[in-house]
Amino acid sequence: MGCCRFQVKPYSSTNHGPLPKDKTTPNESCAAVTVDFVGPIKYRGKNKQVVKAYLVTYACSLTRGVHLELLSSLETKVFLRRFKKFIIQRGRPSVLYSDNGLIFKAVHSDANGKNNSLNY
Repeated sequence: MGCCRFQVKPYSSTNHGPLPKDKTTPNESCAAVTVDFVGPIKYRGKNKQVVKAYLVTYACSLTRGVHLELLSSLETKVFLRRFKKFIIQRGRPSVLYSDNGLIFKAVHSDANGKNNSLNY
């Protein structure tokens, strides 16, 4: 059988699929953004009551820069206000990746329905 130390094969890397162009091609900052939620984050508010807050993270897919926004709730209107604030500060992304969470589905259905609140 012999010693396994001398029978070990060297590491061979596997072939990976091609990366998306918007994640590898130099482009303006925050052109492709990944958005996700963190929370709930519990803290003590006024009158010593425990209050929930949520954190929305925007990560640039090319530079890995991160932008954080604090949300008071998971309502669609609250998220859209913070998203518009992000667009004002960082520019409008050409591609937006998300994890199909409930709030993203609500924003999508709101944009396709009668309340087109994404016209900005």
